[in-house]
Amino acid sequence: MKKNLMKLIDVTEEHIELIYNWRNQPNIRSVMYDSEPINWDKHVAWFNSILKNDMKYVKIFIYDQVPYGVGNFSLKNKKNEIGEWGFYIGEQNAPKGMGTALAYKMLEYIFEDLNIRKLCAEVLEFNEKSIRFHEKVGFQKEGILREHIYLNNCYCNIHLFSYFKKDWNKSKAQLEKYFN
Repeated sequence: MKKNLMKLIDVTEEHIELIYNWRNQPNIRSVMYDSEPINWDKHVAWFNSILKNDMKYVKIFIYDQVPYGVGNFSLKNKKNEIGEWGFYIGEQNAPKGMGTALAYKMLEYIFEDLNIRKLCAEVLEFNEKSIRFHEKVGFQKEGILREHIYLNNCYCNIHLFSYFKKDWNKSKAQLEKYFN
């Protein structure tokens, strides 16, 4: 993958249907806190709320002029420069490595443009792929919220991760090896 072909763009109203279709894919819904199908009205309300919230930053990830996924960041504590992120590749036929590319661009944006000190992430315990992915891109596990949410007919643990800006420069060089 070529780094110069990767970019993030702000979500606008023109992306509402694209994100709706991505969010409703079973493989994406199954690893969300609420795995039920999302109806259009609920999606529109959510979408409009993020557009109006100056503590949320939602970006479409573009590679070679094709949209592949969404990255989002929520500022949780402005004074202490702490936020939380989430992301997914929505395009089902995305080339291998697209998740790493999206993460790279989002981490670069969060740490370098927004100047966030600490980034947090929460991952459902059964989403082993995401747990491994967070570790691959530089997150450290902080703990587990035991039996935190009810999902799939049982209570589920949530794995907590963090990533500090001071660690980004080291990890950034490692991630750039994936791109030319």
